[in-house]
Amino acid sequence: AGLARDLEPGLLKQVTDRARVLIARLVSGGQAGHLFNSAAPALAGLRGQEAGPYLYQAEEIQVAIEVQDDARQPGRKSLLGLAMGPEPTGGLALLWQAEQRVAVVPVDDLGSIAIPDLGPGSYDLILSGPQTEIHIQELQITH
Repeated sequence: AGLARDLEPGLLKQVTDRARVLIARLVSGGQAGHLFNSAAPALAGLRGQEAGPYLYQAEEIQVAIEVQDDARQPGRKSLLGLAMGPEPTGGLALLWQAEQRVAVVPVDDLGSIAIPDLGPGSYDLILSGPQTEIHIQELQITH
């Protein structure tokens, strides 16, 4: 509040808009949920698919995540994602494990994400856009 009084009126909005960080919550996992029926066909029926997609919500942004066998790396997994909402494109997907960044890939024009060659463990996924970061915590990848 003290800082707000010292900033120009438009500057405070610019600072807070750039710092928008959302923590996504799991709304459905293991099967296509009723909130995301439109996303299910895009991710359903993939070879080697495990339970999924896992569906996350962060305000008006929805993210479907699926883990499947990596066709190019036997014994490894691929993470596939689809971000839907007002700002699904134009950013990066950053995957972290034990505070180490393990992958950085672009989010394509349709909001799709593909991260191959993953081992088992717990991961954190950050979707970083021009004005918003979405954090998906504790994604579990098993063999």
